[in-house]
Amino acid sequence: YEGAWGVYPLLPSGNILVSDMQRGLFVLESMGDNCDPKANIIPCDLTSAVEALDETKNHITIYPQPTHDFINLNITLEKTRKNTRIQLYDWSGRLVESLWVGNLQAGEQSLELELSQAAAGMYLLKVQNEEVFLAKKIVID
Repeated sequence: YEGAWGVYPLLPSGNILVSDMQRGLFVLESMGDNCDPKANIIPCDLTSAVEALDETKNHITIYPQPTHDFINLNITLEKTRKNTRIQLYDWSGRLVESLWVGNLQAGEQSLELELSQAAAGMYLLKVQNEEVFLAKKIVID
């Protein structure tokens, strides 16, 4: 069986958790319920989502696991990407850390993220820009 097999839309943050047996856990930001019912909603272009799922072109390696105060990220991208941000979410969907990276060049990049605001537990690390979405679970002990 492939595809999403679990969805949890009831987080206090409004985020939605979607689990997938092949790709893992995704945290989706909700549009909320404050939309104008007469507003024109423009469908998004899903070609970037398809590209983001191709792990042979774009992927992330995280170490050490488990970690304490910092984490090293090796991010491999097929193409140069603009407006990249790294975010750390706890399992309730609350944003714990955020780092604006800006442009990431094609190839492998190494970054270090300080985890001073994160308590012990499991988290979701999200690397995202306009075209690529990468996510990994991390453990802080």
